[in-house]
Amino acid sequence: METRETLLLAAAQEFDEHGYAAATLQGIADRLGKTKGALGYHFPSKGSMALSIVERFYSALPGLVETYRAGGSMDVRSLVAMSLEVAGQFRDDVMVRAAVRLQRDADVVDADLPTPYVNWTALTEGALRDAESNGQLVAGLDVAATARVLVAGFFGTQQVATALGHRAELIDWVLDMWRVVLPGVVGDAAGGILDDAAAGIAAIR
Repeated sequence: METRETLLLAAAQEFDEHGYAAATLQGIADRLGKTKGALGYHFPSKGSMALSIVERFYSALPGLVETYRAGGSMDVRSLVAMSLEVAGQFRDDVMVRAAVRLQRDADVVDADLPTPYVNWTALTEGALRDAESNGQLVAGLDVAATARVLVAGFFGTQQVATALGHRAELIDWVLDMWRVVLPGVVGDAAGGILDDAAAGIAAIR
């Protein structure tokens, strides 16, 4: 009998390649060399597989955040570094890619998925407010609006890079996004933050 993890991986591959609507239980079973009936032991439906993949994506977020906290809070430097790590995961990890695509397909998924981007926006706004309290942001910056723009830019960059066949270059695309927007967030400090980020991504290239 296939393990739950093996089934989820096959489902993630199917969702990543075809999207939720076009993915089929038969397609998932074929990846495993099994019958559709063999999937039911762990997952009663395609929707339950989708929900498990998305929940796994979000459950990993707190642990990821903790690795970038310094002294109990995040700053812009750690926010940039974390975004590049997540971009590397999106590039390399089919489970992450499937979760993000399923969130985009949420209106046709037969399960109640978490509302997309809310957690990421709250995380980003929190990091920016920590940075604001430390005097790291440009004066008068609208922190809530900036958080929304950064999250939209980050996930939009992933989507566009993938659609245009440039997923392998995703880390560079995200770094380019930061080059454009970061001066408007931290002013003259952007250069040093970006230099550190560029040096730090060598391990995930």
